[in-house]
Amino acid sequence: MNMKDYFPTIKRPRRSVRLQIKEIMENKSKTVAHAAMGYFEMLPEELKFRLLNNYLSIDDISNLSVVSKSMRNMVEMYRCSRVAESRLMPSQSPHSVSDVDQQIELVKHFHRLGLLMKRTTCLYCTKDRLKFIQEYLSKLMCEESSACNVPATDCVALLCFGQFVHTFLAGWDDHECQRVFDYIMAQNNMPKCVNSVLRKIDTTAETINKQEIFVRRFCRNVFLDFCQEPCAKVFWLSKLLKPHPLVDQARIIYTLYGPLSEDGIQWYSVCLRTPSNAKQAFQYFGGMATILKMLCNKKNWTEDDVISILDEIIIYPEEWVPENVAHLLMLCNDTIVTKLIGSRAINGRLQDIATLITSLCLVCVKDHFNMNYVVKLVSMVWQYLDSPKQRQAMINFICDTFREFIVDLHEYSNSDEQDAEFDVLSSAQSEFMKEIMGMAFKNLQMGDKKAPKEE
Repeated sequence: MNMKDYFPTIKRPRRSVRLQIKEIMENKSKTVAHAAMGYFEMLPEELKFRLLNNYLSIDDISNLSVVSKSMRNMVEMYRCSRVAESRLMPSQSPHSVSDVDQQIELVKHFHRLGLLMKRTTCLYCTKDRLKFIQEYLSKLMCEESSACNVPATDCVALLCFGQFVHTFLAGWDDHECQRVFDYIMAQNNMPKCVNSVLRKIDTTAETINKQEIFVRRFCRNVFLDFCQEPCAKVFWLSKLLKPHPLVDQARIIYTLYGPLSEDGIQWYSVCLRTPSNAKQAFQYFGGMATILKMLCNKKNWTEDDVISILDEIIIYPEEWVPENVAHLLMLCNDTIVTKLIGSRAINGRLQDIATLITSLCLVCVKDHFNMNYVVKLVSMVWQYLDSPKQRQAMINFICDTFREFIVDLHEYSNSDEQDAEFDVLSSAQSEFMKEIMGMAFKNLQMGDKKAPKEE
């Protein structure tokens, strides 16, 4: 008995392989045409992540995230996955990287990472984006490593985070940047740390030194050093300075930009020693002079504010050596110098002006500047002095100050340095007097009036 006789006859439609392939391709075309991510829509999630992780650079992934909202969501899912975590965060700790080329590459990597984070989180609210910033900062905070304990070297981890933050915040409004500043400072307990540095709360010098170095590194590497425009640096610097009185503002500027050595910030060096040349003077005072120039005539800062801060800087922790004050002023712009000398002239501080003029003469001779600049300052002081008696007193003070400098050099200088210093001092006095004499007798021209010829 054959069972096939009891089944109805079933005929299968005859179709060629070519028609089947054509139908599959048409279905694929329809899927791709209506899909938000094109051909990516046809791939499983694991394969998408593998393509992003193995075949695309971080820059390519960043560019892909701005193609469409669906692409951004896919890249965001990849960024939050475990596959991406090991690639985006370097396996080697930044604190242990000592090679300069590797450090540069690390900073570039965090620039690319900041751009990726900026684009993938563009639809998030500011509050949620702040959490991402703190997440990366917590992974990059300084450890108790030997590299981070050297005062004269920068912490590479904080440099990486600073580059990440400035790339991430590019284009944000000021009020949003204010929120970022407050959040970062609060999360890392920086207000308390800054207050400890200003008030010298800890009694041990080693602890105070470590706190000063940490405040300097954190504020400069995170907020200041990666600013491309002066107005951006002034914005962040204002956030650091404005909550404090002028005295503390001066100390913060010196903490951030004062001379630094392997032993820490050199507070008393400016009260005892002077730079030996123009290059060393720039290393000592160039940073502070640049900041003062930026603050001058900027938003929320007046010339009087800058002069007040400058006055506080040059008397802390003790009164500076006058020559160091002159070095700092020579690196500042003419506006600051004339405003400072003018305010002292108005207040009748002629002795201070004479000391400053004499010190500027010394700096001009040492650093090979034109003495005519000092003579112009003297002419400017003349405009603030009303009576001939005050002007004569000003000249007498300058001459007496030169004499006092010579006497002090004879009494306190070592024999090896005395000859060189005396040569500089005498040259400064000579060049200054030449310029003053030339200014005083500029209307006297020899030979203008010729004697009549005898007939």
